[in-house]
Amino acid sequence: MTAEHEILSGVFVKVMHMAFDDARKDVTAARRRMRAQVRMADPARKEAVAAHYQQEVDRAIASHRRYFESRDYHMVCTLADLFIRPEDMMRAVCAPEVEA
Repeated sequence: MTAEHEILSGVFVKVMHMAFDDARKDVTAARRRMRAQVRMADPARKEAVAAHYQQEVDRAIASHRRYFESRDYHMVCTLADLFIRPEDMMRAVCAPEVEA
């Protein structure tokens, strides 16, 4: 492996990390907004508020799923000499948040 190839591979691995971090942050933020809004909602409206914000969570997941299933993602994986299946990335993105 040439030095140039090694550098490019590292750059594309970094791109994959950034895409994952961005997806995880979006999904986590949508879930936190949902929990906060449900907590503040009137008891009679909690279910409707939860459904509305769950749609936001689902939209965040769907938008990132489209990327991880795209040709761009496969190209980045190929250039990084690494392949992580889209369903594995989405399982990690959608994993429950761990409270510290």
